[in-house]
Amino acid sequence: MFHSGTEDVGNAIKINDVLAVYPEYTADISGTSKESGKVRVVATLGNYYLEGEVIEGYAETGYLAMKGTVVCLILTRVKLKH
Repeated sequence: MFHSGTEDVGNAIKINDVLAVYPEYTADISGTSKESGKVRVVATLGNYYLEGEVIEGYAETGYLAMKGTVVCLILTRVKLKH
C-alpha cells in the first residue's frame, strides 16, 4: 500500500493495525461508500509503502485502505517465494 510518508501516517498506522478497505474516496466515506474488506499491516517497505494482507472481504488495485483520516492506495505486488 502506498502512502505519503508523512509523520502523521507513521504515527497513525503501525504493524498489525487493521485498515478498512473502500473502492473509492469521498469526503463522507461512511455515508456513501461501502466497505469491501479489511487489511492487516504486516510490514513497512521503505518510507512510502506498507505490506498488508487481506483478512476479510477483498481489496483490488486502486482501492483505498483507511484508518481514521489516513488513507493508503492499494497496489498489487507479487511476493515471490524463495
